[in-house]
Amino acid sequence: MMTSPGGCRLIGLLLVASAGGASMAADAPEAPFFAAIGVSTKRDALQAAEQAAGSMMAKFRARRRRPEAVIFLDRSGRHDAAEGRAIGQRVQAVAKAPTYGTGGQTGPAGVTWWAKTDFEPTFQVLGLAGAGLSARPFFAAGAVDDDPNAVRLRAESLGGQLAAVGEGGFGLFLGAVPAPQAGRYLSALRRAAPAHLPLIGIAGQEGDYVYAAGRPEQAGAGQLVLAVAADVRLAFAGTASRNVADAEAVLAEADAVAGAARRKLGAAAPALVIAFSDPGRMRTAGLGPPGKELQRMQGALGGDVPVFGCYAPMQVGVDSEGRPSVGPGRIMLVALAEKGDPSGKAGKE
Repeated sequence: MMTSPGGCRLIGLLLVASAGGASMAADAPEAPFFAAIGVSTKRDALQAAEQAAGSMMAKFRARRRRPEAVIFLDRSGRHDAAEGRAIGQRVQAVAKAPTYGTGGQTGPAGVTWWAKTDFEPTFQVLGLAGAGLSARPFFAAGAVDDDPNAVRLRAESLGGQLAAVGEGGFGLFLGAVPAPQAGRYLSALRRAAPAHLPLIGIAGQEGDYVYAAGRPEQAGAGQLVLAVAADVRLAFAGTASRNVADAEAVLAEADAVAGAARRKLGAAAPALVIAFSDPGRMRTAGLGPPGKELQRMQGALGGDVPVFGCYAPMQVGVDSEGRPSVGPGRIMLVALAEKGDPSGKAGKE
């Protein structure tokens, strides 16, 4: 049984491949984009994985759909590579689809968006389906050391691999990068990646694990960029600098960032938002549980849009003016909307 009073700094992962599931009708090639999220507050990692995945799957079954990709964020405790592999396999066994995710140290820095009551352990599972979903994983195995030059070279090597990615879509980053080197690593990665590929993600702590289905060597320390493309509209928004001066500043930024993304989508309502914020935005501003920032953001987005993501001390993304942004204290998001459904109602749960 994998339990821990410690914590997990969470990062989101998006990877798409074909899925089984004979009990559910196969998606037609033109099936609209659909996203569903399941959560758990159980402390045992395997139980939490099963409960959250089951909740997500119930939403897919209600639509007679099946997920093509499943992503989890685990903050149930600190786990080694073998435990991380077992956790990912449990999610995959329930979802019957390729599964990817990450987990690590818990605590305020790792609280997920949906953990609205203090900082209890939480497990999130996101399922995705729809026409045009594709992704290519780019992986660097092993931990990041403390030598600045080695950090830069490692990030440039991973970023250089992304030169093979065509235009359209975005890159979702996750991986363990020690806090003193996280800003240097993410900045070097952004410079080395092609300019046409927006990056969004967060740097997790040393000791975080990454899980990738069918790739045992990837169940452990490492950094991953998923080059994601989908038949959806994308709208990026975020802050350009650190600002956690007071509660009103934090909530005003949540309003502004979410509102900017909503305006960029035009008539298309968001079907899913992937969002990352800094735990200092809660602690310094005295906001308590993350529900307040989430609620303000959802209000600007349309009220009921599902939000997948977490808090972590270092973010990378695209600010609301369209410029790359790397550093602490930020809020970053990307909103996805179904191109063929301006109302957005067909694609979210």
